[in-house]
Amino acid sequence: MRSNLLLILLFACIGCRSISDARLDEQRRQLTAAYQDERNPMSARVKAFDDLLETFTPGTREEVIDQYVPYPVCDTKARIAPPEHGDHFQLHMTAPDGSHRWIRLHGDKVER
Repeated sequence: MRSNLLLILLFACIGCRSISDARLDEQRRQLTAAYQDERNPMSARVKAFDDLLETFTPGTREEVIDQYVPYPVCDTKARIAPPEHGDHFQLHMTAPDGSHRWIRLHGDKVER
């Protein structure tokens, strides 16, 4: 009985996570469309871009960022520490208004 309850809770948690991931993916798709749409006012595009970057919380993989902020918007990955101090990198991005943003990575995951 107890093990069945644990299994039900486990499946419920997995289901919640996949729903949460789907919502986050949808939010990122909407923000990406908004920052890329040149018909939107520049202030709205920049806000959407910055809001998108805020969704890349610590632990987000670099490949996820690449999905929503592709080249040439994200144009440079640079090592910011010698290899003996770990795999620390910085991604450079250009916002729709030409201003610059950076995201720090440890290995292939966002760090803040």
